[in-house]
Amino acid sequence: MILGVASGGLFQIRQTTGMNNNLPNNPFLNISAFSRMFERTSTSYKFLFFLSLIQKIKEIGKSDSASTEITYVDLAVGMLSIAWFPHQYFRLSLGVQDQCANILGIFVRERKIIFEAGPITSTTIGQLRMELFDWLNMSRNNIGSLLNHVPYRLLTPFYVNELKGIQENKKNRKIIELANKQNLENIPLYSFTDKSIKVDASWREYMQNNMPVIEGWAKWYWCDYLQNRNPSVPSIPKKILPILSRVAMTSETQYWINILKHKGLKCIYSKNSLDDFALDHFLPWTFVTHNQLWNLIPVSSSANSSKSNNLPSLSYLDGFIEEQFIAIQTAKEIYTEKKWQKFMQTYLSDLHIESYEDLSDQSIVSSAFKSTIKPLHEIASFNGFSSGWVYHENNKVQVVEAEQPVFTENIKESDKFSSFLPLYPIEVAAGNFEDSEIYAEPSSWLNMPMVNYTGVLTKDFFIAQIKGYSMEPTIPDGSYCLFQYGVVGSRSNRIVLVKKDGVIDPDMQTSFTVKRYFSEKITDPENGWTHSKIELRPDNPEYDTIEIKEEDADSFVVAAEFIQVLEI
Repeated sequence: MILGVASGGLFQIRQTTGMNNNLPNNPFLNISAFSRMFERTSTSYKFLFFLSLIQKIKEIGKSDSASTEITYVDLAVGMLSIAWFPHQYFRLSLGVQDQCANILGIFVRERKIIFEAGPITSTTIGQLRMELFDWLNMSRNNIGSLLNHVPYRLLTPFYVNELKGIQENKKNRKIIELANKQNLENIPLYSFTDKSIKVDASWREYMQNNMPVIEGWAKWYWCDYLQNRNPSVPSIPKKILPILSRVAMTSETQYWINILKHKGLKCIYSKNSLDDFALDHFLPWTFVTHNQLWNLIPVSSSANSSKSNNLPSLSYLDGFIEEQFIAIQTAKEIYTEKKWQKFMQTYLSDLHIESYEDLSDQSIVSSAFKSTIKPLHEIASFNGFSSGWVYHENNKVQVVEAEQPVFTENIKESDKFSSFLPLYPIEVAAGNFEDSEIYAEPSSWLNMPMVNYTGVLTKDFFIAQIKGYSMEPTIPDGSYCLFQYGVVGSRSNRIVLVKKDGVIDPDMQTSFTVKRYFSEKITDPENGWTHSKIELRPDNPEYDTIEIKEEDADSFVVAAEFIQVLEI
């Protein structure tokens, strides 16, 4: 029995005679190959491509046509919109080497998409898809980055024998050739045109007739992939799809209303009275995805709005635990034993408290809260949730504890790339990297919340100080800048860190430079496209453009992409 994730939640895909990997059989289709499409998958592409494909099949509905054509643009939009919610909304990692996450990051930066906590609506999803469609049509190289291999490699199980001995760089072309032959003894899932795939009518009908099982099967594998890359994160099955509505906190709100009638508690953040309160998830809902009482606390509406989706400073934890303990004892006084125990069930199960009697012991309760919340807080911070939020009475926005330094050399391992990023001299960053990793010790670590950076941090981010005037006004002299290794998609008009053997920047007399990238390409029928010209342009018109000659192309490397100037 396999647990699959469908739109309505978890369901069982039953073991049935005649099934391949729990999929319904069809004597005219190669279900065995179909069931092996997700074998040896190390990145998200195959899952996202297939989920995007079946999403389009569902939208199209029944048809009498011989095949169903789906454009590459539509497939790419589907892939990114499906990846958006686990990665951007719920802050799950798609994998260290996964480029889909990087492409989403480029989209967010270029379109200035602002992450907002709160419920997702069908309108939100529609707006996201429209933005993605418009962006991909304007930056089509990102479509190429997404679909460079996956449409072809997904069909590999259909042609295991035919691909034996074929060189890796020729497999895509061979798969296109085989799929377009339309062999009736081995009908492929789809064939190819220049701008689309054409889903075979037999496969379309098979998927439509068995959509709940096939969709659940695919989402189970997608969920398993995400769980393996986020092993400590709770509620992964709830985070693979947008949640269009949250469970109302009616009983939880009434519980706290009754507590507040008997006890004059104050907001743990603002210290104000709770005449007008909101229920706050101490650990963000988008991390825990539940409304358990042990994670809820009444706070002032202004504090709740300010905190939003951030992790609070752990300096609030003692106050949170104290009010929780008061509420537990008050609830015991005002409710019947049976109803009180019903409210307390998750305290016992989730906080690992052994008995209802132990809930009267403040030291046991305090220890249980700390041993549960602290590691979850750390995991959430590591996964990109902004940490260190504190309430500020004057402007009611998040700040970080003033005693924390901006730069520091000694930090905990768990803080690296969760709230701190490494600072490197620019020459080290340009010259000591390989395969998107830097092989040098940082000179320091920068506390990112202290510089008002609230985005997701990953291990391919670093900080470098840029000196010189060639990129002004975009990058002022002496600016500390955020960079990311691995430039995904089109480099055109993007600011990049470049290294070359010998001197590349005549103004600075260095082998590295930060400039805006432009190139022209020509198509070679034998070898594909090649660069006819590469230019590195300054933003300051008083400086000259650097041209990379064809004979220097092999000694020229784009090391990283400029993300933004930091407020230091």
